[in-house]
Amino acid sequence: MISTASPPSSRTGRGPTGTPPTCDATASNPIVILGAGPCGLVAADHLARNGREVVLIEEQPFVGGAAASVRFGDFTCDFGPHAYHVKGDRIDVLMRELANGPLAEKDIHQRLIIGEKLLNYPLVFWEVVKQLHPLFVLRAIVDYVVANITYKVCKVPDDSFERWGIKRFGFALYHLCFGQYTQRVWGVHPTQISPKLASQKLHKLNLLDLIWKLLGGRGQEQATYWRKFYYPDAGIGALWEGLRRRIESAGGTVVTGAEVVRLERDGETIVAVTYRTPDGEVRQPCSGVVSTIPVGRMAAMLAPALDDEVVLAARDMKYRCLIVVNLVFDCPRIIDQHWIYLLDPRFRYNRFSEQKNLGSRCAPQDKSVLAFELTCNMDDGVWLASDDVLRQRTLDEAAKFPGLPLDRVIGCHVQRMKRAYPMYDLDFDRRLKVIFDGLGRIENLWSTGRHGLFLNCDMHDTMEMGLKLAEKLLDDGRQSPAEYYAGVGGYLRHKMSAART
Repeated sequence: MISTASPPSSRTGRGPTGTPPTCDATASNPIVILGAGPCGLVAADHLARNGREVVLIEEQPFVGGAAASVRFGDFTCDFGPHAYHVKGDRIDVLMRELANGPLAEKDIHQRLIIGEKLLNYPLVFWEVVKQLHPLFVLRAIVDYVVANITYKVCKVPDDSFERWGIKRFGFALYHLCFGQYTQRVWGVHPTQISPKLASQKLHKLNLLDLIWKLLGGRGQEQATYWRKFYYPDAGIGALWEGLRRRIESAGGTVVTGAEVVRLERDGETIVAVTYRTPDGEVRQPCSGVVSTIPVGRMAAMLAPALDDEVVLAARDMKYRCLIVVNLVFDCPRIIDQHWIYLLDPRFRYNRFSEQKNLGSRCAPQDKSVLAFELTCNMDDGVWLASDDVLRQRTLDEAAKFPGLPLDRVIGCHVQRMKRAYPMYDLDFDRRLKVIFDGLGRIENLWSTGRHGLFLNCDMHDTMEMGLKLAEKLLDDGRQSPAEYYAGVGGYLRHKMSAART
């Protein structure tokens, strides 16, 4: 049985300057926002506080998406560390509002295991020289010189993540620092991954810049080397709960534990969103839709469907899932670092962190938690494994790291996140263009954010995307959806570059 949501109370629907809203079918129908991650929450907050009716729908029972905090017992744990890097812009202003004061910055303390050695990160020159074999350091330099000369002469295109990395680092350094780790994280060989992932994650990174940093120089300021971050004492999810309260106090509606199943369209206009709850399906009429959920999944929900090419492209968009296994220890502190990357091929997991080092109120004073992260596919044995199996696998993994007091493990909690990371295979951008071309024909549907634009970007950028789109919907002179999607590539290339310079 499908029920129809009651119309929200009448409001003016006008922004602070009195301009009429542009995403408007009837004054009584709200803008529906799909996904209560950072992007969707910021968009809903800005719209609601500027007089728009909004209904925010989230599949999980909590807000924050992959950046949420989850409570179990006396503990608060995130889906891995989600550090907010203070950049001195208007998103920082929003964060200060949510924090009710100045952002208390922390100095990043992170390390990595590479070549069976535990190294500081960013790398320290003399530590690298001391820890890594001199013959390897010599080989890395020779490989870099050879690759730099060879690829300049041969003009080989950047046709995969591996080619991109070898051209810029040489094989030895690429394989040690990026190649084997990338294959573990994404589950396929780097020759099958788009070079666009490398250009996003390793933008402007090169061996000469690394050497300059190793020698103590400042080099290029990049996300990779940010040394300060902000993290709420109660976990990163405290920010999103604060946004939820602001949205609701401004008259907006936040629905959690609800799975969107259909976007009903009349011609080129979305007229209603249907979502499923434990009590049945609800049909929510709308004046427009802002989607921050996976773009392929959203495009497949359109009814009637778009043409076959769009349907096939949407079906083939790939994602990587995340599992976080939290081991509870009967001791007040376990490691000194915020997080440690497991680059050595001995490991199956990607990273582990101590939540208490990030947020002091995330665990009791006499207890602590180590969170081990691994990625997988939704249909593989890791995702389908029981919590007991994952607990034992994690203990086996932790035993490879010397010094952990595993005899004091007293509990375990497993968190799973579907479609946590967009998968950049070699054909993703062609499929993405097909989807955006199809969505551009619908006059009141906007896809944005990390999942809506199929991006591997940071929390700050996703928040800004939500704010910018909300501003467009309040601005009578905004772009059409077709123009918006056509301009997405250039805008995002600029953002990814600007964020690291």
